[in-house]
Amino acid sequence: MALQDPSSLATSTKSTVLSTAAPNLACTTPASPAMSYLQQEAFSDCLCDASLVAFDLHKCLYGDSSTQEECLVKALKIHFEELRLGLVKASVVLEPLHCRPTPIGPILHGGTSLALAESVAGVASVLLCNCSDHPVGVSVTGNHVSMARLGQKLTLNCSLVYQGSSSHLWNVDIQDEKGVLVSTIRVTNAIIKGKKQ
Repeated sequence: MALQDPSSLATSTKSTVLSTAAPNLACTTPASPAMSYLQQEAFSDCLCDASLVAFDLHKCLYGDSSTQEECLVKALKIHFEELRLGLVKASVVLEPLHCRPTPIGPILHGGTSLALAESVAGVASVLLCNCSDHPVGVSVTGNHVSMARLGQKLTLNCSLVYQGSSSHLWNVDIQDEKGVLVSTIRVTNAIIKGKKQ
C-alpha cells in the first residue's frame, strides 16, 4: 500500500473545512479567501483569513487570566505568523530552554518539538470549533529527522489531515531556515462539546 503525502491529504480536505467550519470567536462571519491581520495589538503582525480578524489569540493561548501567568505556551515563545481555517503557520527562535546539551553544542530537544506542535495544532483546532467547544490533545507522535541548533529560526507548518465532529488530525512539519525538515509530527485533538450558547 502506497503512503500518501500528508500535504495532499490536507489539501483534499481543506475545501470541506472552509465550507463547513464556523471559526471560533468569529462565528457570525462567513469564511472568505481574503487575507487580513489580527486586530489584537499583541498579534497585529499575524496574517489571517478575513473572517478571523477578531479572533482572540491571547485568550486561546493563555486563557482568561489578565496577569499572563507563566505557562508552557508562553515559555515556548511561539510567534504566530498566519491563521487560516485548516492551516496555521508559526515560528520560533531556539533559545536554551528549547535545547538539550550535546558534545557538539545545544540542539533542539525532541520534547520541545512535540510541545511546539501540540500548541500550534491546538490553536488550529480552536479555529475550527464552534464557540462553545474546545479541543484537547489526545495523541502526539513525531519523527525527528535532522538537528536544529541553538539560535536557529524554525518554521512550523500545521495542516489539517482530517476533521470529524469529535476529533481533528493535524500534520505539523518543523523546518529550519533553509527548508530542511527537522521534525514531522501528527497531533490528534479530541473536541470537547460545550453547552450551546
